[in-house]
Amino acid sequence: MVRYKRVNGERVQFTAEEETARDAEESAWATELAAIKERQEKIDALKAKITDGTATHAELLEYTQYDIGAK
Repeated sequence: MVRYKRVNGERVQFTAEEETARDAEESAWATELAAIKERQEKIDALKAKITDGTATHAELLEYTQYDIGAK
């Protein structure tokens, strides 16, 4: 897919280097987003276990580590 940018109000096609750099940025963002989503799903699962009273001591500790930013 061809990408464009604005230079002095003109629409200019990305160079091959800019395309490669942008692809790398998008890949990094997708990887980071997946990690954030996975972390949040883990936190939500731990919260649910705490709420329903089925959390083990290890799970309580793990949730606390997420809560204080140690994980």
